[in-house]
Amino acid sequence: MSLKKDFAKVAGSNVLLLIASTLNNFILPIILTMGDYANYKTYLLYVHFIGFFHLGYVDGMNIKYGGVDVDQVDKKTFWAEHHVFLIFQALITVVLLGVAVLRHSLVMMLFALSVLPINMQSFFLFF
Repeated sequence: MSLKKDFAKVAGSNVLLLIASTLNNFILPIILTMGDYANYKTYLLYVHFIGFFHLGYVDGMNIKYGGVDVDQVDKKTFWAEHHVFLIFQALITVVLLGVAVLRHSLVMMLFALSVLPINMQSFFLFF
């Protein structure tokens, strides 16, 4: 019985992914101008490289806390590591925003603003 439920969840998820990708690949190019669509694709290209900006910190958290029960984690140490990572990512965001302003690039500015939330999400997902 559980296998059928799990299969239905995976199938439903894949159908939603199919609908979203169909919209992105067929409808979005019709709505946007060629330049706007190129900027959108450039932004997506940049976003795929955001993981490089945590410089392995998130992977280290995964190694340190992987398989450990949440109740066994020292909360004070974990939140200290969280704050260090938050400050580190904020500095990277500020540097990238500076580069974006110097280059007058809206796409790069949006990319810079995406670094902090995406890497913080990775921090908690890998935990």
